[in-house]
This record gives sequence, structure tokens and C-alpha cells, in this order.
Amino acid sequence: KIEAGRVELSIDPVDVKELMEGLAAIMRPQAKAKRITIELTFPKSLPKLETDAGKLQQILFNFISNAVKFSPEDSVIILAAESFLRDDGFNGVRFRVTDHGPGIPLDLQETIFEKFRQADASHTRSHGGTGLGLSICRELAELLGARVALSSQIGSGSTFSVEVPLTYREQELQSLLD
Repeated sequence: KIEAGRVELSIDPVDVKELMEGLAAIMRPQAKAKRITIELTFPKSLPKLETDAGKLQQILFNFISNAVKFSPEDSVIILAAESFLRDDGFNGVRFRVTDHGPGIPLDLQETIFEKFRQADASHTRSHGGTGLGLSICRELAELLGARVALSSQIGSGSTFSVEVPLTYREQELQSLLD
């Protein structure tokens, strides 16, 4: 649907705290099976977002699901949110999912967002997956006017983030004739 341009957005006010608590509740059984704790971190006051809650939830669900999949037993995953203002005037909320998994080598950090790519083919056999989750996350983020990022070091885990604008603005299509 994304590639065919047939994804419809449902833009509504989104309570960040409710979204995060709902995701944690959905993911706790999967995490509990590996004795992994999901911690939520956010300031007392966060602005409401105007975005597609379902699409944002899918991005964060994929990040948390991967964190659970690749984290060792008895570890902690942190789902955090903070409001921010970039130098370029972008005002939004940054969500971060931090795990204590194996980490991702620097030379593979960009390619894992490509379709059917994973950091290590042996992980596909031991953990399953198609290699589509992160590419879908990137494409959904672009639809929302958001962007995904990764910070990781081998042996120290990974932090996947998505920066979502406070207010959704429809993307202006560039004319191919200009």
C-alpha cells in the first residue's frame, strides 16, 4: 500500500503518554517471556501531537518488538519521549527505544532500513523476521513528516528514534516538470 501510494492517514490529536502506556501494555507479555522490563520515561508535560496515532504506534511497536527480540534475558528496554525544537525550526516530539542487545555495526546502520536487510543474516535464522520492519518504519515516518534515526555501538545496544512534528502538514509534491 505504501509503494502504491494508497495509505490513508487519519490525523487526530494524540496524547503521547497514553500512546506510550498502551504500547507498553501490548508489549509486556512478549517482554515478560524473556524477563525483560519495559520502562517508560517522559516529562510531566508533553504537548499533544496532531498525527496518525495508528501509524506512529506501528513504528514504535516495530522498534520495541525488535528491542525485545534482540535483547538478552533479564534486561531493560526504555521507551522515552521528549519535546524538542531543532535548529531548522522543526518542533516536535522525539520517541526513543533503547535496548541492551548486541548493537549494530556502523557500516550496517543505514542498510538495515532498506527492504529485506538485516544486520546479520544469522540473526534471521535465530530470531526470525523478513527484514521489512525497519523499512516500513522509515516509509511510515516519511508519510507523517517524521524521520527515523539509529544510534548504536557493538556490545552496547541500540537506540532507535522517531522525530514526529507537533502538527502534521501534508507533503507538497514536487512538480516533475520544473
